[in-house]
Amino acid sequence: GAGVRPWGFSATMTLNPGLLSRRVITRDVSWADPLIAARYHRELGNGFGVTGYADIGGFGAGADLDWQLLGTVDYAYSSSVSFHAGYRSIHFDYQPGTRLGVNVHLDGPTFGTIRLRAILRRTLRTKRHPKFCGDFVEQ
Repeated sequence: GAGVRPWGFSATMTLNPGLLSRRVITRDVSWADPLIAARYHRELGNGFGVTGYADIGGFGAGADLDWQLLGTVDYAYSSSVSFHAGYRSIHFDYQPGTRLGVNVHLDGPTFGTIRLRAILRRTLRTKRHPKFCGDFVEQ
């Protein structure tokens, strides 16, 4: 699939008064990265499944590079409620011509409960082609 991931960061530094007067410096930056993605899901039976997701983006249009890997073990409690536990790793490198560059790598466990299937079913009944942004990718 293909999509867009929006980003935004802000940094504030406050220098307390002393020999010099108080000074507050704020910098912020926002951008959007085009991305391509792949997702794989396999049902294991009895409501269990596994999901793998990967995307890569930036390509110099926003960030120089950003990517994400996600793996989860899933359990469908019902047709509209599912539980997910896994591991996520995400990286981005944004070095614009401004004074605020960001190069970050985050990883760790991820847990979630989703009541999405019924919502999507209702959305698909009313709209033919819903568009998703952020970490959602049109497939």
